[in-house]
Formats: sequence, C-alpha cells, structure tokens
Amino acid sequence: MPSLGHAIRRRFGTSKQARQPANSARGKQGRRKRSSALDAASAALTILRGASKDAQIPGLSIAIGIAQKIVDRAQQAKSNKDDCLPVVERICGIIEALVDATRGKTLAEMDESLVRDIDRFAAALEDIRVDITKLSSRSVWKRLTTANDDKLAIKDCIDKLQAARGRFDVSMHTGTRIVAIALMHGQQALRPTLIRVEDQLEQTIDELRAELELVQKRSGITAADTAFQQKEGAVQLKLFEVWRGHAKDGILIGAAFFFFNNE
Repeated sequence: MPSLGHAIRRRFGTSKQARQPANSARGKQGRRKRSSALDAASAALTILRGASKDAQIPGLSIAIGIAQKIVDRAQQAKSNKDDCLPVVERICGIIEALVDATRGKTLAEMDESLVRDIDRFAAALEDIRVDITKLSSRSVWKRLTTANDDKLAIKDCIDKLQAARGRFDVSMHTGTRIVAIALMHGQQALRPTLIRVEDQLEQTIDELRAELELVQKRSGITAADTAFQQKEGAVQLKLFEVWRGHAKDGILIGAAFFFFNNE
C-alpha cells in the first residue's frame, strides 16, 4: 500500500516540481514587463526625435538615432534584457532632458559647451551600442561563461551615461548663468536711457506747473484748469508707456537677481 507521502508526491509532485509552474509564470510576467518597457522606450525615442527636428541640432539628432539602434538591439536580446534595460532607461532620460533644454532653439542660439557635450554624448552612445550589440547577441550558454565580463560592460555603459549627464548638468547651469549675466548687462545698458527719460518727464512736469501758476495768476477760469488736466493726463500716459516698455526687462532682471541670490 503506498504511503501518504508517496500519494501526495504523485498528486502534487515534489516541492521543486510544484514551484516550477509558479516560477515559470513569474518569469513570463517579468519578460513581458521588460519587453513592454523596451517598447515604451522605443516609442518615446520616436516622439523625441520628431520633437528635436525643430531645433535642428545635428548632434542631438545623431544621438537619438544611435539610441534607437540601442533599443532595437535590446529588444532583440534573447537572454539578457535585464542587463540592457537600465542602460536604455538612462539613455531615454538624458535625451528627454536634452530635447526639453533645446526646445525652440537653433544651433546658433545654443551654448557652445552644450553643443560640444551633445556631440560627445553621441560618441559615447556609439560605444554603448557596440557593447549592447555584443551582449544581446550572446546565447544563454555564452552568457553563463562571460557573466562577469557582461556586468563590467554594463557598469561601463552606465558610468559613461552618468558622466555625460554630469557634463550636461554643468553646461546647462553655465548657460543659465550666462543668460542671467546678459540680462543684468542689458539692464545696465538701459540705465542711461531711463535716466534721460526721467529727466525729460521732470522737465515736462515743471513746465506744466509753471503754466498752471501763470494761468492761475491771470484768471480763475475752469477752461485753463481743464487744459492743464488734459496735459497732465498725457504725461501720465507717457509715463505708463515708458513703464510698459521696460516692464518685461524688469521682470527678467528680477528673475536673474533671484537666481544669483539663491546660488
């Protein structure tokens, strides 16, 4: 008569066998998630490439093209999508930041250091593409024998991306400071004009006051007062137009001073 343990093993299998379907299901679910993440990265890069065309920055377009090739290779990987996914995610994050930073700008309007760093980033992506191509083409058996080398290659890819991101942070920050300094210099250049306008306004007001005093001495008719009020209104309108013409510059200057005071 078979034992109870034997009957259980026949009905449910061993603990190892019982775990296999669950492990298999989790493995399939994990693969689906990785594939979905890579598909999303590919779609995001397609959108970002379209957005970058307005800027007409060659280095950025080249970088996005290489990034798309990297994602394609990662999607084709049979056994090591896990290794490729962190690299792809970092690449997409950097490119998204670059597209946002260059939106609405032409190459002539870009800071030279940022343009140079974008070109270096494209070169680094080409090196990463070569590494990812090697990783994605390895069989399961080959991967087992080169596991340490693969880890080092992935680490090297991530280090390159972190270095690129660090350079971009510096160049973007420098570019912001340059804009703020230019705004401050612009305000200084406007100062003589503002002083001249203020002098003219003071002179006009003095003339109107003198005219009012003369009118008051000669007669007390209200028509003179009315004429003066009309002239006074014209002066106020002129003051408003001057203020409006420089209000935008004033706001920008305020933003620049806020930027420097909060460094």
